[in-house]
Amino acid sequence: MKEIMPSVDLAEYQLLGVNWMAGNKIGGMNVNGILADEMGLGNTTPQPTSERRPHLIVVPASVLSNWMNEFKKFAPHMNVVKYYGTQNERQEIQEDMRRWLPGSKVKDPLDVVLTTFSYFSSEKGDDRSFLRKFKFDYLVVDEGHTLKNPKGLRYKNLNKFSSTHRLLLTGTPVQNSPKELMSLLCFLMPLFDTKAKSSKRKGEYDDDGDGNDGGERMLEYFVHLEGGGAGSDETAYRKLKQLFAPFVLRRKKDDVLSQIMPPKTRKVELVPMDEATQSTYDSILANHVKSKASIDFVKQKHLFTELRKAANHPLLLRTRHLDEADTDKLAHLLMKYGYFGYEDSLTLKKVTEELEKFSDYDVHCAAVTLIEENPERQPHLEQYTLLVDDLFCSPKFVRLRTLLPELVGKGHRILLFSQWTRVLDLMHNLLESLDMKFMRLDGSTAVNERQEMIDTFTEDSSIPIFLLSTRAGGMGLNLTAADVCILHDLDFNPFNDRQAEDRCHRIGQKKPVTILKMVTRGTVDEAIYSLQERKERMNEAIMDEKGAKKKNDDNEAIVEIMKGAVDQYLKSPKKASAKASSATKSETIKII
Repeated sequence: MKEIMPSVDLAEYQLLGVNWMAGNKIGGMNVNGILADEMGLGNTTPQPTSERRPHLIVVPASVLSNWMNEFKKFAPHMNVVKYYGTQNERQEIQEDMRRWLPGSKVKDPLDVVLTTFSYFSSEKGDDRSFLRKFKFDYLVVDEGHTLKNPKGLRYKNLNKFSSTHRLLLTGTPVQNSPKELMSLLCFLMPLFDTKAKSSKRKGEYDDDGDGNDGGERMLEYFVHLEGGGAGSDETAYRKLKQLFAPFVLRRKKDDVLSQIMPPKTRKVELVPMDEATQSTYDSILANHVKSKASIDFVKQKHLFTELRKAANHPLLLRTRHLDEADTDKLAHLLMKYGYFGYEDSLTLKKVTEELEKFSDYDVHCAAVTLIEENPERQPHLEQYTLLVDDLFCSPKFVRLRTLLPELVGKGHRILLFSQWTRVLDLMHNLLESLDMKFMRLDGSTAVNERQEMIDTFTEDSSIPIFLLSTRAGGMGLNLTAADVCILHDLDFNPFNDRQAEDRCHRIGQKKPVTILKMVTRGTVDEAIYSLQERKERMNEAIMDEKGAKKKNDDNEAIVEIMKGAVDQYLKSPKKASAKASSATKSETIKII
């Protein structure tokens, strides 16, 4: 180990991980595996080997720069090629890499090709065709849980790559169901898949990537996915643990906490509904109940999303400027002032149709944008703008207006997450009104700018808050300069939220970390939080030694949550008249 990375002093658990990977190669066993250490335990440390064949490492674009920095820091002598850029830049990289193609004799062999998922997630295969010319020793996939769908392009395209070994790095190998784990195992060991086929070279895998029927049948042996008798899940989880034990190494932070970092405390910030938000929330349910019509799942999911928006911020809905005359006036103004451009094909009908999709906040933003372009428009558009109190009227924002200054005043630095960019826009307005410095990273942030932003936040302590989208900012980033993480809204998948919170609770953190989950009381928020708890118990049953409840499919969960929301609405004393005039409980169940 010291010969390969002489400047590295690994913690004891990390050294055990290296030995585990090395042990899988002893005697030509060629056993692949999942390094499933809990997030934040340093899986990004370069995976060293004494083999001189190159290794292919595939990572999310958001952490590409971080991986390169880790190689420069821990293994500066290794030849690492970052395969990423525009088409012209990649062509130049290919020309440079040709000197390392099999059969060539160079004094400085290629060690690592570092690239991103994007070249494996599309139909276009020029980049993959070039990379397949190399004989790779290890195929390493960071955030390996993203390979949970064997029918997806990413899974199929990566599965076609020949390599002596495959290694997945993920802190959350099981997120929603045991099916996901079997997909990962079939990717690692194609012998589980009846469609797999061995290549001519012993120990190399070259699957056609069309699925994992063998894994499906094997999983059916362990667990009835659509039900089962009492205790069947616990028995299945125990058998699954026995099946994948040789392939998975997992250490939890609790097990090695004393070696690496301070503790993490999780808290639920339950916020009460105000009268206006409650009225908006109830009106959505009332309109649904009064319709007395059966609705399909697509409409039901839309209704559920409406309730989520009401629980998070009423301005994400359209509750203002709804009468026909008002809408017609706004459409004429947007068309007149070129908000959607001045193309000849643009008609008033198209503008009106687009306007129907706008939320109250979208209308506000459109009006503000046009006024900023030309202040003389203000008399015509001012009625469509919102007051400051309107912008921050949600129960969660009311709490944030006092909570954020309190935390910053005590010297804390904060990561503030949301799944919705429109909520991030509203947070942007909130922080400006509070005169707080902040940074923002979401899916629209250029990949080559992300690491620079992270470095700026880390080095500049005068910036107390970092706004991030849960998906773009919640994977692989190192933000240990913060010690508080606030999740404004919760994901159906608790491990997406766990990814987000572990941006600050990871190696390098010096302070105790506090995680705050914001939940609006008496709404679907509470049901989503309960669903998260159930999924985490399932994960613990498979990955750890704890019990778990039956797994819940997300679609079934939405139906269950909607039933609960409508029942709660009908049981409320204030809704007695609605109950009498619209639908009975049995009718409501039929509607759901």
